[in-house]
Amino acid sequence: MRKMDGVLARLAATAVLQYRVVSVDANGKFIYPTSTSLPFGATLGAANAGDSLDVQYSDIAEIEVGTGGVALDSYVKAGTDGRIVTAATTGDKIIGLPLESGVEGDVISVLLTRAKV
Repeated sequence: MRKMDGVLARLAATAVLQYRVVSVDANGKFIYPTSTSLPFGATLGAANAGDSLDVQYSDIAEIEVGTGGVALDSYVKAGTDGRIVTAATTGDKIIGLPLESGVEGDVISVLLTRAKV
């Protein structure tokens, strides 16, 4: 495990793409978030299961937008594919605040701010 300013390297439990939000599983490996897991940060590269993966957990990260797009000045959460969507439901686990609007497939800047709506 390597740690540098705002970045943590751990093994990926499954294949993970770049610019996606991940959580940490019970074994300390990175996975895409589930409906009950807390988002940890954004991937800086892609990895296969068992490979080391760098994840940014603070500051401003680049993250891919999922279905429905996101608007500036909204809270975003991670979908189960690790892409961000607008958080709208009480209990949603927030990964951050987008610094720009985006449509599905865009990679946008997000201020990482983990919270719960």
